[in-house]
Amino acid sequence: MRRGAAGAGRRRDRAVRAHRRRHTAQAQRGNRSPAAGYTAGRQLARLADVTAVFVANEDMAIGALHAFTEAGRRVPDDISVIGYDDIPAAAHLAPPLITVRQNFTAVDPSEVP
Repeated sequence: MRRGAAGAGRRRDRAVRAHRRRHTAQAQRGNRSPAAGYTAGRQLARLADVTAVFVANEDMAIGALHAFTEAGRRVPDDISVIGYDDIPAAAHLAPPLITVRQNFTAVDPSEVP
């Protein structure tokens, strides 16, 4: 009886690891420019299971939006794009960019790189 339980536990562990490999975020590096966002967006647009991206800043998010649109991935229907910085231009994109606003005046200066 114990051997069967141990085997089931190992099968479950393998299944969990396989699930995590398929559904774990894949970080892409960039230099915070629209061109870097576009390059990363082109790579991610080829992956059908990617349904959302969180981008380091809005300039990169704008590049990613361009890449997804060019690849035929509809934002926000096929893929969600979330930016960071809340630049004024984000509200004027089509579709408007979902963004995270950071109140830098409320942040301890020693915590900001």
